[in-house]
Amino acid sequence: MMNRRGNWSVPGIPHKGWECVGFYDLGSITGKCGMCGGQNIRYVHVMSHPDYPGTLECGCVCAEHMADGYNGKDNEAVLRKAARRIKTQLKNWRTKHNGTQHKPYGDYYMIVFEKSGIWTPMIKYPSDRIKPKCLQSYNTVDEAKLAALTFVDGIMRSHHGTAQLRGPHG
Repeated sequence: MMNRRGNWSVPGIPHKGWECVGFYDLGSITGKCGMCGGQNIRYVHVMSHPDYPGTLECGCVCAEHMADGYNGKDNEAVLRKAARRIKTQLKNWRTKHNGTQHKPYGDYYMIVFEKSGIWTPMIKYPSDRIKPKCLQSYNTVDEAKLAALTFVDGIMRSHHGTAQLRGPHG
């Protein structure tokens, strides 16, 4: 059980020399800092240390104290920009007469369709030589759209080096 200072007070847990190995957005303030245990967080900084087994998922302030020279605020700005991009891209999808929704994104074409109450996202590639890819199915249309956006954004990131979107399911 953590005391009021969380892992900062636990003997054997390093205070300095950590490295941020990843960061992501929970979508809302639903997390707790893994170092202090008291701060509610939305943006998670995944911290690793050679003398600590596993990782700690921390808030910005603790992460910056743990890693010399780490600027968590810059990473959070990237995540805020990605969240705005997600919010924008979830809007203005066109609906066909059969209920299928679609939207272009970059050079790709995202499609979500419903069958028996389950929504499935599909990605059409810029080249007709590549077969469209269906992703796993989701319970809601917005989850399916987010999966399509995240998938295409990941492809675009690998080609162009932009920030990757990460939704609540991965």
